[in-house]
Amino acid sequence: MTSSTFFLNRLSSEPHAVIFGGQSTPWTTALAELTTDPTLEAGLRDHVKAAERLLSPVYADLMATNGRSLDIF
Repeated sequence: MTSSTFFLNRLSSEPHAVIFGGQSTPWTTALAELTTDPTLEAGLRDHVKAAERLLSPVYADLMATNGRSLDIF
């Protein structure tokens, strides 16, 4: 079992947060790899929706930084 497989197994059974920080990290590659599994992709999209709900009180401030909604997928 590879370390990434072990990590993905843990995601299904343990509370977690996925953080892709910094522009110098290859987070888009990691996200693309995770979204090859339809179940994981659906879960990640659900997490994004939940984060958007939690951030709704400060959404206008966040939009000021990017100027538009951000679709990380």
